[in-house]
Amino acid sequence: VDGTSLSPPDYVLARPLSVYGEAMRGLRTALLVSNVDAPPRVVLFSSSLASEGKTTTVLSLGRSMALSGKRVVVVDADLRRPAVARGLGISPEAGLVEYLAGQVELDDVLLSDEASGMDVLPALAGAANAPDLLGSESMRILLEKLKTDYDLVLVDSPPILVVSDATV
Repeated sequence: VDGTSLSPPDYVLARPLSVYGEAMRGLRTALLVSNVDAPPRVVLFSSSLASEGKTTTVLSLGRSMALSGKRVVVVDADLRRPAVARGLGISPEAGLVEYLAGQVELDDVLLSDEASGMDVLPALAGAANAPDLLGSESMRILLEKLKTDYDLVLVDSPPILVVSDATV
């Protein structure tokens, strides 16, 4: 972006008044006014195929919203090829799968993006039963809890044409 070596989510932080920063503010505004009486609380980002910019958009939007004072959490629901933690340069020891399996508490897997203030619920690679986990009652309860704790829950999902997980 703009001849720098910054990733787009880092660019939002370094140059919030840039064209890219403005694009994220535009997306943020579009979401917030999409239903003025009841703005969305959970937004899922998907695409047709891999590498079309889902994670980049989710992280950039999440950081932009957090910088504006909103409480935001990003959930990495791409359980086969998670990229949220890598996109932020963090190495979690547990994530969404471990939480849904009851192995860890939510506070143990929620990480803070110190640069923006948004929270992240990462995923570790290798969930063979991803559709079952994402369609579980535990996942529904988790999303309901996050909706009460945050202004916006951004869900980074896998591509729709590649795996059935996003459809669930």
